[in-house]
Parts: sequence; structure tokens; C-alpha cells
Amino acid sequence: MECQEEMVSESPEPLAGRLGAPASAPAFASVGNAGRALTERAVNYIVKDAAKRAGVNLAASIHWLRHAHASHAIGHGCRGT
Repeated sequence: MECQEEMVSESPEPLAGRLGAPASAPAFASVGNAGRALTERAVNYIVKDAAKRAGVNLAASIHWLRHAHASHAIGHGCRGT
């Protein structure tokens, strides 16, 4: 597993593959609110709905995913920041 620092340092333009979108464009656009970014609440709803449909831990949330990712990375030798 590559550590995040290594992955970021290898990509000089992290958002280069955005099909010519301006830098001010949201990385994840809202479908119902054209041109606006998804809200934290909308992303959390998507995660919870996906967890429910997959039959996995219904306590899943964006906060839980962030901590799960950090724990996984640390467990594979990446240093915490």
C-alpha cells in the first residue's frame, strides 16, 4: 500500500483529469443543484444508503470512513499526521 504522501507527491496536478473543468468547479457536483458542490449531508446520505443496500454496518458515515481509512493506512506503515 502506498502512503498518501507518496501518492500526492507523484501527481503534480491532483485535479488534472477533470475534463477541462475550471479550478473553481466543485470536484463532486450536485445533481439536483446544478453547478454547486455536494453538501456534507448529501454525501453522508449517499454513504448511509449504500451501506444499507449492501447490508453492512449501518453506523457507516463519512466520519467513520475517514477514521477507517486512517486506521488502515497506519496499519500498513503510513505515518499519521
